[in-house]
Amino acid sequence: MHPTWTTRPRRPQEAAGTLEHRFVSEAVFAESDARGAFVGAATMFNLPFRYGLPKFDIQDTGPVDTVMLRAPLVPLLRSAYPGFVVYAFDASDAVVTARLHDRATGTAELRERVADNRRERDASRAVAHRTFDSSGTSPGDLRRLCDEVARALSCDFGMEG
Repeated sequence: MHPTWTTRPRRPQEAAGTLEHRFVSEAVFAESDARGAFVGAATMFNLPFRYGLPKFDIQDTGPVDTVMLRAPLVPLLRSAYPGFVVYAFDASDAVVTARLHDRATGTAELRERVADNRRERDASRAVAHRTFDSSGTSPGDLRRLCDEVARALSCDFGMEG
């Protein structure tokens, strides 16, 4: 997993860090960007936080290199690493809004993210090789989603379960 870098503050449930983000100060982000550590950087949702896609070496063997990022950042990845496969995870507006509320997202950020959700969902569908419905909330729904992704990985990369 290659985490994106962000200046976004951690949410309460992210206190120990996350797999998909490396949280850094604006100063650290700016210094890293200036020395060329990123393929590119962007802001999203009309918010002041920056996201950077770090440069990385693609592995020829072992686990599949994975980057979790928003659809508007896919062109940055594609410009540096052509030929990758994009999996999109999609949920309805109602589910996305509920999940953002559950994250204790601030009111201004919540408004921006909900407003941007449909545009981002359309953008992700346009760049995705496969789209998975992640609307479910039960343990059975999570198992179904994991099984679908495992089958896709097996098909796309010849990986076993």
